[in-house]
Amino acid sequence: MLAPEPHTTDSWAKEMADAWLLNAEYGFYPPNSTYGAVPLASPLNNTLPGPWLAHTTKAVEVIDGLFRHNAGRAALNLTLGHIEGMQRQYGFTVYPEAWCKDGSFWGDQWYNWGSSLALVLPLQRMLGVDYTVLDGGTLTVRDTLPTTWASASAQVPIGPAVDWATVTVDRVNATAKRVTVRGNPLGALQVQPWLEGGTFVAAEPAGYTLDAAHGRVNWEFSGPAAAGAVVTLVWECHRTLLVGHRARQGCGVVWLGARAAARHHHSDQLNGRACMCKLQAQGRTPKLPYEPGMSKHTRV
Repeated sequence: MLAPEPHTTDSWAKEMADAWLLNAEYGFYPPNSTYGAVPLASPLNNTLPGPWLAHTTKAVEVIDGLFRHNAGRAALNLTLGHIEGMQRQYGFTVYPEAWCKDGSFWGDQWYNWGSSLALVLPLQRMLGVDYTVLDGGTLTVRDTLPTTWASASAQVPIGPAVDWATVTVDRVNATAKRVTVRGNPLGALQVQPWLEGGTFVAAEPAGYTLDAAHGRVNWEFSGPAAAGAVVTLVWECHRTLLVGHRARQGCGVVWLGARAAARHHHSDQLNGRACMCKLQAQGRTPKLPYEPGMSKHTRV
């Protein structure tokens, strides 16, 4: 999934993620669903006992490819699950040298290669901060903010004089968010917020372009305007639930067993109107992501 188009397309990456990486029944999802690492063994993870079944650096290579191919939901599931696994045993983050089949740590638990997932991916992919100093320099903010996060913020050192740019992505409500950039010392600024699988409704300020193929809205600022900007994006979330099938939604995927019965009520939250999405299942409560023992995924 690291290969750029045309060698690997965005649609292929998303299909492979759904079919294999997020599949705990016959795919590559770990047997302990709380740690979210991409294993090195065969389907069902039965060919390699002991350590080195999964490895954080291999997980990063795959997850980064998913982010670059705009498979944001799958990339977030694996990243957050892996970080949760890093914190599970002690209550704080460790960087295990490798992972065993049961999801436990193996070897040195302070291998710094774990920071590539626990630190770099949240900054460069979730908050989406990147920059170049070539040709006058460009700061880019291309977020893939987890839907469970209210906000994310970072101060980024830029240039030999170490100017600090501040980047914040925060939610206005369930279907709107704001990106704020201050103190950019470079000559250009690109802001490309994620629509989170929804349908574009509105954005401000003017001058943006809609990238519907990648589910983003793009602004470009130059000259004095590049020093800082505040943009706001609003979208509409359409959800469809199919009992017994993977149900693709505009703002996520819900995957329920054949016995599940779903009732869904939705009206958008725009212009002060109410939004309520309810999911119920007969005979059981739908499981949350990364719950141990989960055989299928309910991604919200």
